[in-house]
Amino acid sequence: MSESKTKRRRLVLSCFECKRRKLKCGRETPVCSRCINVGNPELCKYDPRFSMGTDTDVAGLACSNQAWSPNNSMSQLPTTTFDNFDASLIGDNCQPSSWLPFQLDLDLESSSSKVLDSESLIDSLKSQMQQQPVTDQRKSLNGRFRGPSHSTSIIASFQDLSRFMKQTVEDHHILGAPQWATYTPSAEQPLPSYSKDEVEQVIKHLLPAEERCRRLSKSYFDHFTGIYALFHVPSFWQEYQNYWDGTHNDPVRFNAMLLAVMSCSRCLFADDPLSFDGDSSTARNEAVEWLHAVEAWQGYRPAKSTTIEVFQVRCLVLFSKTLNDIDREDHYTASQTLLADAISNGLHRDWKLLGVDESVYERELRRKVWSAVAEQDIAACIERGVPSMVSNLFADIGQPKGYNDCDYYSSTEFEPSDQPDSQLTDSSFAKIAHSIRPLRYKINDFVNNPQKHRSLDQPHLVALRVQISEALDGMPNWSDPAPDVAGRNQGLVYRAVLELYLHELLLLLHLPFALTKDTAISSAVDTDFQ
Repeated sequence: MSESKTKRRRLVLSCFECKRRKLKCGRETPVCSRCINVGNPELCKYDPRFSMGTDTDVAGLACSNQAWSPNNSMSQLPTTTFDNFDASLIGDNCQPSSWLPFQLDLDLESSSSKVLDSESLIDSLKSQMQQQPVTDQRKSLNGRFRGPSHSTSIIASFQDLSRFMKQTVEDHHILGAPQWATYTPSAEQPLPSYSKDEVEQVIKHLLPAEERCRRLSKSYFDHFTGIYALFHVPSFWQEYQNYWDGTHNDPVRFNAMLLAVMSCSRCLFADDPLSFDGDSSTARNEAVEWLHAVEAWQGYRPAKSTTIEVFQVRCLVLFSKTLNDIDREDHYTASQTLLADAISNGLHRDWKLLGVDESVYERELRRKVWSAVAEQDIAACIERGVPSMVSNLFADIGQPKGYNDCDYYSSTEFEPSDQPDSQLTDSSFAKIAHSIRPLRYKINDFVNNPQKHRSLDQPHLVALRVQISEALDGMPNWSDPAPDVAGRNQGLVYRAVLELYLHELLLLLHLPFALTKDTAISSAVDTDFQ
């Protein structure tokens, strides 16, 4: 009996063209909105069973369509499913949310990163209600919220810029080539899972030869240690020497830290051959392998064994993923988890005021780590488009002092003299970044908090722009007094990154000018800024 019964195929609701291109189909009939937008309406074809109704699943779909129509009254809907449903949310006469004009689909991203404008979003909601059984209350949360300061939202606010970017891509001799329409990158090789017993051997096996480790580590410190000052540099190199001498008291932990450090500089390292590997590169793939092993090792560490070194490794992992564009959609979640754990362990508090004895070395190292955690938090919040929790957090740890790392050691009993901001030191970047972070919190909060966003007026915007201009004018010029070429280059990099932080705020302050009082997209946007 079972042999004669054929297995029923699952009905595919998307059109064949969207399914072939692996894109999210709008599922409108007779032609979906995506095929219309890309100029291929003639290619939009559906499974014939979609409209036949002969299959049980199709019949169920038809019942769903009958139960919900934009023209039907809400009284016709099953009360058990929509007891508290507000019909105005998707009604034809509803007012779009003030956030919806920030969203636009450029048709350049995959379905996982799709954003819509207000009318398209409302139509999409109606379409989804029509095509999905109303009895299925399970909702997928595999999407990602993107607020006003997210890059796609900014582009959506400036329609001329959006059209220009789309046209530029289409006209480009490489990006607009026909083969990219059907190009599918090769799937990445699945990363292995490591047991608790084997992970320590794995991270030891992945470590390159000592000479290559030294060059990669030196490259990290040459490029990044001032911007994310996680280490007391002389102590790191002392640990490095002890590790290779076999005298390190915690070699497994330092092994993991070394892999995390090298993963940050691997893509910058020109001494090793570099080649492309599908949609990645050999350097990035090696960094992915290192980070995967480090995270596996971290996962087996008991919570009670958390130390400042553990936070150093976690900051490095997140920083490396940002640099190497690994798990981009998870950067915000990872930064918030790191922040919550840092707060839980009291990195934001001055332990001396709480009666805890702490050396100069320990306190300064905690300041550095907390500064790196806060820096990654605000960067991730601006990128995702949400306010930062740290803006309302009481933190009295203070900014890193104006010390050079050679001014103090683990045995130092008295604090060295704090150098002024105009004097270039190993902590100069962290000091100035700490001083402008409240301004970044404030403007990010104004842009991404709907209530504060609506309360912004012209005088307030002008005052904020003046604050940014004053911060730019007050930026120390570290390149002049530096006695050596390396110091001058370091000062130039510090200043350039800090100025980028402030110019990013100017970009965010233009968002209100792109909207009228009723939050509809304005025809008189700030064209000069575009």
